[in-house]
Amino acid sequence: MTKTRGYRPRWIVASVALGLLVLAALNFEALAFGAAALFGEKRPALLSDAGWQDPPSARHFANRFLPGSAESDLLKWLLDNRFDIDRTRMKAERTVAGFPCNEAIEIIWISDGTGRIHSAVATVSEAGCL
Repeated sequence: MTKTRGYRPRWIVASVALGLLVLAALNFEALAFGAAALFGEKRPALLSDAGWQDPPSARHFANRFLPGSAESDLLKWLLDNRFDIDRTRMKAERTVAGFPCNEAIEIIWISDGTGRIHSAVATVSEAGCL
């Protein structure tokens, strides 16, 4: 029998596969946590820089919705990002089911009555951790 390039006996392939299976079984908990973190829900990108209970840290949000911005743009962004909106109270809320912590996001804004934002503040807080 002549050896050909790329040829692998079946027992080698089976041994490698079995070794990987054993390794995965021994590290199941770490793999499960890693998968949960990788595939967990993420907060909207515009709030990626926001620290917990630190509204001024949400600079991307503040720069996007500056005073004078259209309130309709904010409302569209809130809808697109699945917030529960209370227009009469000018408040929107959403819970992000992340890993290892869930996050509560609250947006409060003031409009000037002509469809322009006077101020908009985003607050992100912890809503339960493992």
